[in-house]
Amino acid sequence: MTELKSCPFCGGEAVLSLGGEHFTIPECAECGAKLPAQYGQDRNAKAIEAWNKRTERPQCWLFHDESDTWECSACHACFELDGGTPKDKYLNYCPVCGIKLELLD
Repeated sequence: MTELKSCPFCGGEAVLSLGGEHFTIPECAECGAKLPAQYGQDRNAKAIEAWNKRTERPQCWLFHDESDTWECSACHACFELDGGTPKDKYLNYCPVCGIKLELLD
């Protein structure tokens, strides 16, 4: 089995949290960053593969004027923040996929 790379955000140790025989969640033991659960027979391998992926460009928050929502550029989840920016709400990581997001000026 391939080893987990260190956390892409803080450099901490990554671990697999096991949900019995049902699911596996890759996450950082230091900062708590995690990815969605993986299911199926090969769930551990899928979790390791997903965790070890690296992006070439920094991920960022995208603002949509028409819907007044913020979008994660990595997983495309959208959030309504009731005014303000993700920085105002202390959102440095996507609540869905766990990736660190920058707020572009």
